[in-house]
Amino acid sequence: GYSSASTPPTDVGFGDGIHGALTVDVTNTPKTIDDFRTKLTGDAAAGASSLTVYSTSGFAPGDEILIIEVQGVSGDYDSTGKYEFRTIQSIGNGTLTITPVLTNAYSSTVTVGGVVDTMVQKVMHYTDVTVTHTLTGDDWADSVGFGTTSQEGSIIAFRATGTVALSGSGTISATGKGFRGGSAGASGKSGETYNGATDACTGGVSAAGATGTPSGGACGAGNSSAGAQSGTTGGAGGGGGEGATVGAGGGGAGHGTVGRSGQNTAGTAGNDGSGTTGGSGPSLGTEAEPGAGGGTYGANTLSTLFIGSGGGGGAESTGTAGGDGGGLIFIAANMIT
Repeated sequence: GYSSASTPPTDVGFGDGIHGALTVDVTNTPKTIDDFRTKLTGDAAAGASSLTVYSTSGFAPGDEILIIEVQGVSGDYDSTGKYEFRTIQSIGNGTLTITPVLTNAYSSTVTVGGVVDTMVQKVMHYTDVTVTHTLTGDDWADSVGFGTTSQEGSIIAFRATGTVALSGSGTISATGKGFRGGSAGASGKSGETYNGATDACTGGVSAAGATGTPSGGACGAGNSSAGAQSGTTGGAGGGGGEGATVGAGGGGAGHGTVGRSGQNTAGTAGNDGSGTTGGSGPSLGTEAEPGAGGGTYGANTLSTLFIGSGGGGGAESTGTAGGDGGGLIFIAANMIT
């Protein structure tokens, strides 16, 4: 097992290779490697040595696990993005005893919509990984297996003692596996982000859309001047606003860089940051307010980890929904080629 303490972001150990070599080719593509995961069903305090989880199926003593607070709820998301790696020492009825004890505290709060707050996922330990087709993970929005009140998925995490080699059409991709894009409609809706909000604010009809909070918030602000405003605070793309007869594009999601706002010139979709592109509106309209791009979030020191936010939806009946954000990829390997 992998028993050393993990203090982000310095944990770059390559594991012990206990799961052997992995080959992803035409016979097993697309290959997902995040099949063993669960969620907290009880809060875990800093210093705790056990986790109360929905299911222990697929886990075994000696497994390394990633514990990550993926998404908070409105008004309680300051700790979102915390994570650490631990090793399972023993398994009980709905509990995982871990070593060493937790550094951080983690919440088990679930929103009315059933979005998971903290995920626990098995980290595979390979020797060599050879990818000639697609290695991926499950979708945040579409994952099943933990009841009807949750979305899990979007994280690819593994270690390799040898080489991770991609060749030909080989790719390791989490494109579109992250938070959900906003829906299109009379006023497009904002994308989902790490505070649990989805479809939370619009571009508006005659006023700017709601502005995201400094730590991420719901979405970028709307703007009535041809999409001139880029978001600086909202994690997700803002929804496109409704004009008198036409609509505007939704904003692109932010993450590592600020997403570009949508436009009301031909309803152009917003460009993406590290999240995803917003949906387009249908036509010209100086009175329609495009959603602004989402702002940046996270830390370049990797002290926190996040999945990508969704783009804002375009306005009016012919607008399109915002794209889903990208998932999270964590690879610690001796060599990647």
